[in-house]
Amino acid sequence: NADPSRVYDSSVHGNPFTPVFKAHEGDRVKWRVFQLSQEESHGFSIDRFPWKSEARDPESNIVQAQHLGVLEYFDMTLDLGNELPWRDYVDRRHYVYGLTGSDDRFLGAWGQLQVMDCDDPSGKERWEVKKLEDSPNPCTGW
Repeated sequence: NADPSRVYDSSVHGNPFTPVFKAHEGDRVKWRVFQLSQEESHGFSIDRFPWKSEARDPESNIVQAQHLGVLEYFDMTLDLGNELPWRDYVDRRHYVYGLTGSDDRFLGAWGQLQVMDCDDPSGKERWEVKKLEDSPNPCTGW
């Protein structure tokens, strides 16, 4: 499909070969983004999710992209289910994350966050995302 608006669409191209993270609706997702020693800085973003630029500061600015310089890192927490609405109101559940430069995207510095709903098609309590020990499963409460 040559339509450039569908270049990251898994329903057209399947899952990417870049990293895919999976979570359930209602999960709290935490990431630490780290910039190694390189001669250029980068920006990081994830579609439709704002976060606090300083995760531990309650009065921190809310951003949707963050700059990283040499040997810098930041933590981000995303509450799934609180993403910004899309302008066409389509409930998209695959979100592209990564470095924001076009050369970075070309070189594969991107991936997807796939959010699963709580429906269990097998009926056997086999969810695609495993329960974390220190966090209740938002689908079951355990």
